[in-house]
Amino acid sequence: AADLFRSYETNESEANGLYLDNVLEVSGKITEITTNQQSIPVIVLETENPMFTVRCTMENSEIPVNVGDAVKIKGICTGYLSDVIIVKGMIVE
Repeated sequence: AADLFRSYETNESEANGLYLDNVLEVSGKITEITTNQQSIPVIVLETENPMFTVRCTMENSEIPVNVGDAVKIKGICTGYLSDVIIVKGMIVE
C-alpha cells in the first residue's frame, strides 16, 4: 500500500499508466474499517503519509479482519483522489 501510494504521490500520470484499471494486490496495516453509502465495507490501509491512505472498497460484506491487522487485498485500482482507490476488493489468504 505504501509503495502504491508513493507512486501516485510522486507521478500520478505515470502511476495511472501502470496501475489504473488493473487488478492489483496490495498489503498493509488496517487503520480503519468503514462502510460506504451502499453499506459496503471499506478497508483503509496505512501509507507513509499520515494524511492519505489506500482505500479498498470490498466485494462482499464478510470481512474477517480488524483494525491493526496486516492484510493482503486484491482489487481493481481506479485511481487517485488524495487517497488511492481500490474497488471490488477481496482478502487474499
